[in-house]
Amino acid sequence: MTLPLLGLSDNELEIYKRTQFNLNSNVSTKGGWDDNKLILDNYKSIHLEYLKMFHESSDEDIKLEALKRLIFINWEAIVEPDWLTGIDDLDEAAVFESYSILNDYMEQGKFDLEFTWMLSHYAVWDYVFLPYVENKLFTLNQFVKTIDISRKKFPQELPGDAFENRGQMGIYWELIIKTEE
Repeated sequence: MTLPLLGLSDNELEIYKRTQFNLNSNVSTKGGWDDNKLILDNYKSIHLEYLKMFHESSDEDIKLEALKRLIFINWEAIVEPDWLTGIDDLDEAAVFESYSILNDYMEQGKFDLEFTWMLSHYAVWDYVFLPYVENKLFTLNQFVKTIDISRKKFPQELPGDAFENRGQMGIYWELIIKTEE
């Protein structure tokens, strides 16, 4: 059985809390950890669970959200150090499969405006994508190679709860959009 999106988000936040605690080791408490809440204790498991959710769900909104989180985790695992995020080891086959799914979604036009600006932001770091997509996933490869890195693609105003309960992806985008105000 696949964990629900909220359960995976909770696991991501617990790992993030632990990572932040280790980063700020002079803090005297465990920072509100809930050891009983942590079902999956590493990002490899969480990443694979999102992929499983994508394949098992018949709900297109859930599939799209799982794909957004997969792509974010792929990206963050490379651009941010593991001591900052807790993301340290991903299954390479799962990473490629998520990019393959994304390529199919791009060809079919099955993603939304939010995912478009997220991808435009991630694609600035082309080295995250190119080893997986060059000479393999044409549509995604073209997207990455033609991105205009001088233009910001994300909106300046979003609903207040747009990134609530969306794991580290939610934390990241809340911080990015706040710093752009």
